[in-house]
Amino acid sequence: MKVFVVHGLGHQEKNPESWQPLWKEALRGVLRKWNPALEVDFGFAAYDDLFGDTPMTVGGTASGFGRLLWNEVRYSLSDKVAQLFGRRRGFGDQVNEAVKWKMGMVTQFAEDEKLRERVRAKLTEQIEECDPDVVFAHSLGTLLTYDLFLHPPQNKIIKNRYFITCGCQIGRRALRSLFGGRLETVGAREWYNLYNKNDDVLVVPFTIYADNFQTVDTTFELPGIGDHDAVEYVRHANAQNKVWREIAGLPRARTLLRRPAKGSKGKAERISVTEDIGEKEATAAVASRTPKRALLVGINNYPNADDRLEGCVNDVFKMSATLQQIGFDPENIRVLLDERATAAAIRERFAWLLEDPQPGDQRVFFYSGHGAQIPDYNSDEIVDHTDETFVPYDFDWNDQSTHLTDDSFSDLYAQLPYETAFVVFLDCCHAGGMTRAGGAKVRGLNPPDDIRHRMLKWNWEDELWEPRQLGEERDLPQHLRETRAYTGENGATNRILRGVPLRTLAHDKDTRDLREREHGHQGPYLPLIFEACSENQYAYEYRDGVTAYGAFTYFMTKALFDAGHARKKLTFHELKESVAGVIKNYYEQTPQLVGPKKWCKAQVPWRVASPTARRRKRPRRKK
Repeated sequence: MKVFVVHGLGHQEKNPESWQPLWKEALRGVLRKWNPALEVDFGFAAYDDLFGDTPMTVGGTASGFGRLLWNEVRYSLSDKVAQLFGRRRGFGDQVNEAVKWKMGMVTQFAEDEKLRERVRAKLTEQIEECDPDVVFAHSLGTLLTYDLFLHPPQNKIIKNRYFITCGCQIGRRALRSLFGGRLETVGAREWYNLYNKNDDVLVVPFTIYADNFQTVDTTFELPGIGDHDAVEYVRHANAQNKVWREIAGLPRARTLLRRPAKGSKGKAERISVTEDIGEKEATAAVASRTPKRALLVGINNYPNADDRLEGCVNDVFKMSATLQQIGFDPENIRVLLDERATAAAIRERFAWLLEDPQPGDQRVFFYSGHGAQIPDYNSDEIVDHTDETFVPYDFDWNDQSTHLTDDSFSDLYAQLPYETAFVVFLDCCHAGGMTRAGGAKVRGLNPPDDIRHRMLKWNWEDELWEPRQLGEERDLPQHLRETRAYTGENGATNRILRGVPLRTLAHDKDTRDLREREHGHQGPYLPLIFEACSENQYAYEYRDGVTAYGAFTYFMTKALFDAGHARKKLTFHELKESVAGVIKNYYEQTPQLVGPKKWCKAQVPWRVASPTARRRKRPRRKK
């Protein structure tokens, strides 16, 4: 067996004797554990000389990629770094420089197209000469090899080979700019990504929905900062049992075709059977897959009495009834209400919602509660944009872990198959609202004064406070700056579930389209988003007699039920127009529909009650 090793950051080629023997010993050891007779040979990538021709920088070039990456990395350092150097802001020049030098080669690679071409050519030559069974990449090497294996014609050289990545950096939003804002699998026999949540060197988790890709949890923690050691990744118990065992020859997988039950309309599906998983268990796993799932969140009883609402829990029950009426099974609808709707719980259930997506699946997310906007700093300690957020039960303006911004969800939904229907219903305001005594409740949370101060500036000529102008520092392409549905009226808002950070990486539409064509995809997936109101409006509550609902939810579900009783098919666009036509008679509230045109024009599925459930006329008796 041959293993081709691609090292990472730090110009390791200068001192190969300090690491190559250790890596050989670790890799040979885990493979021979399962197959003692296995002979293992190695090839090592050499590419440092290509980077030596270009000085390392962290920004300041025409594309500003380094600044974009630094803005992101700076605010996502692990708790361990934060404890040593202070949390988030002002954590000192020592850690700034420690992180920046590690980013230098990454920035070089991202900003220099010619450098990327030279690296691809050199790695291709070396891999073809080595002819390995396994390509093992660490740190920066994961970025280099992923870029290589996506580009034709070099993408063919990974075919039928195993691809192992550890300390992988391609999940960074900034780095996805190289790949059109979306990550696709490569043509490897199997791609295993070893992930350590404590790894601080530009590493973040990422999701790719593909049969030949899987993430393996290899969590470890070492003294000091980093947790980036390749040998620790290789020797981790999960890596040994789930990766190296298979590569060494155990277990041997075989594929079976599971045919649908006689008389059913299901499709045949392929299942993998190994020595550990029998045919019966694998068949049961396929049968248990649920193509229709829904997650419904409603929060009335916020801890602060002034923030409490009345109709959100009722909204959830009404929405659940509507979904079941159109074909969702009750066991596939999960609900989070009031104190159970914490930020952590919503993230966990959201992962379940988008688990194992396939083309043709239907997934629904419904949220009824408060919305808010949070001002955010860039690397120069300047507030240059805002983030829309849901307000979970445990929301804290100063605790990022309780903020449910687009960053909380984008890795999952942005990678969905394009033919998966993911529909989002949001009955909340996009920013702060006000509850007036004796008036209708609105669903938006006002920031406290110290947070609000970040968004204001003093006009010394008029001697008045006024909103600050944002967005001057942002790397936004013009076509998004002009699209309020994505970036808000100020051009500087990361609107929820739009994937704006993933779409702000190519600086004009032609460049964006070129990247997407080059990598064979259409960019990040965009859900069909049905919102209660426009950006600068309030989402009101409505009373049906004595029972409170969100006005949007009440009229939207009523329109669906009326259509169902009349056996009338509605497109999502027609549904929006129907709700808007009714709700305008009561409130200054205009529902919005954002998403791909094909989904806006798609029909809302409706399952008409079966004949046996309806009252039938009894036949007349013959005299």
